Amino acid sequence: MTIFDQPEFLAGNLCAGIGLFDGVHLGHQAVLLRVIDEAAKNSARSMAITFDVHPNQIVAPSHTPPFIQSLDQRLKSIERLGFEVALVLRFDKALSQLSPTEFVQKILQASGRITRVCIGADFFFGHRRQGNADLLTELGAKSGFEVCRLPPVMIDGQAVSSTRIREAVQQGDFIAASKLLGRAYTLAGKVCRGEGRGRTIDVPTANLDVVGLAKPPNGVYSARTWVGGRQFAVAVNIGTRPTFGAQLKATVEAHLIGYDGDLYGATLELELIGLLRKECKFATVEALRSQIAKDIESARHVIS
Repeated sequence: MTIFDQPEFLAGNLCAGIGLFDGVHLGHQAVLLRVIDEAAKNSARSMAITFDVHPNQIVAPSHTPPFIQSLDQRLKSIERLGFEVALVLRFDKALSQLSPTEFVQKILQASGRITRVCIGADFFFGHRRQGNADLLTELGAKSGFEVCRLPPVMIDGQAVSSTRIREAVQQGDFIAASKLLGRAYTLAGKVCRGEGRGRTIDVPTANLDVVGLAKPPNGVYSARTWVGGRQFAVAVNIGTRPTFGAQLKATVEAHLIGYDGDLYGATLELELIGLLRKECKFATVEALRSQIAKDIESARHVIS
C-alpha cells in the first residue's frame, strides 16, 4: 500500500473511504470493504483517507480519547483489507478550519479523479463539523463523485464504535473488545529501554511504548505474541511498580516465556487473554520474585 501524507493528484479513477478508523473495527471494515468493492466494479484504485491524530487533540485537547491502535497499526489493518493507497492527513489548526466545501476542493479534488466516496453513518467533516453526509452528497454531485453512506453495524442492539471498544479495553473485557473488532484485541507498541529492573530479578522484560493508547486496568495478564514467526506465551505487567515506589504513569512490561534475544526497537503486538492477578505491593523484592515465577507458570498454562 502506497502512503501519502498530503493530497497528491493520482492518475486513473479512485474510490475513497474517509474516517479516523480507530481500531478498524467491524463498522469501519464495512465502509472500507465497500470501497474495495466499488473500486473493483469501476476499474478504480481503492484509497483510504484518514488522520494522524484524533481531531480533538487540536480542537478540544481536554476531551481527546486514547487510541485503540497506533497510526502504524491502523495502516497495517487497512492494508490487510486490500487497499492500494492511503492518504494520512496531518490534522492541524489549518485543516480543522477548512469549510466543508474547502475540504472537498483541497483534499478530495486535489487527490485525483474520485468517483465514489464511502462513509459511515456518523460522518461529519469541515470546520466545527459543519458538513454531514447530505452536504457531502450535494458537493459530490457538483464535483463528479457519488457518496455511499453505510448504516452502522449493530451488535447486541448497539452500534459498533471505537468508544465501546475503548471502554471494554479499559474494563479488561477483551472478549467484548474482540467481538466488536472482528478479530482478537491486541495492544501493540515499540520496545523501548526501561530501567532494567526485570533483569535484576532474573525476569527480563520488553518495555512497550503505549503512550496515547487505551490500556486495561493495572494488573498482571496472560498474553501471546509472535516473534520471527514463532508464538510465545507472555506474562504482562501493566502498572506503576509499587514495590519499587509507585510511578505516576503505568508501564507495560512483557516477559516472553522461552525467548532469548534483543527486541529493542521492534514493535511487539500482544494478544491479551485475561487477568492473572491485580497489581499489589510486596513487602520484599524476594516476595515479588516468587510471585512473578508463579505468574509466568500461570501464563504458560493459560496459553498452552
